[in-house]
Order: sequence, then structure tokens, then C-alpha cells
Amino acid sequence: MALEYQYKNTYTANYEEGKDMLTLLFVICALAFAGRIVIWSLKAAWGISKLVFTIALLPVIIIGAILAGLVQVALPFILIGLIISFFVQPRKAI
Repeated sequence: MALEYQYKNTYTANYEEGKDMLTLLFVICALAFAGRIVIWSLKAAWGISKLVFTIALLPVIIIGAILAGLVQVALPFILIGLIISFFVQPRKAI
């Protein structure tokens, strides 16, 4: 009878230890997944902000500088953009 009771306790202890290991594995995988999602979202946000700045805000800033009489400030940006546009080939549509 005592041997049978000891066997049941050993089985229960091993089962509980296995549950703890599965919980630990789940937590590690969940943290890894959350980390990848955070990194992906930061990359996406950085790409979107670069796009918005290049297409929307930069022309508005240059036009505002010209209207405010800051041609000396806006002219180098316009020339740099012009030079870059001559050397950079447009991307082909997918």
C-alpha cells in the first residue's frame, strides 16, 4: 500500500513539473512573438513616417520657406532634390 501511494506521488510530481516546463516554454515563445511584433511595428512606423515626410511635409516646408522669403535656405534643398532625381532611377511597379 505504501509503495502504491509513493508511486502516485511521484507521478503527480512529474506531471506538475511537466506543466511548469510547458508554462515556461509558452511564456518564452509568447515573449519572443511579442518582441517580433514590436520590432515589426517600429519598422513599419519608421517607413510610414519617412514616406509622409518625403511626400507631404518636405514640399510644404520648402514652399513655406520660399513664401517666407527664405530662398537662401530653400534653394539648397531644391538643388539637392533636383540632383538626386536625375541620378536615381524610379522603381518599377510590381
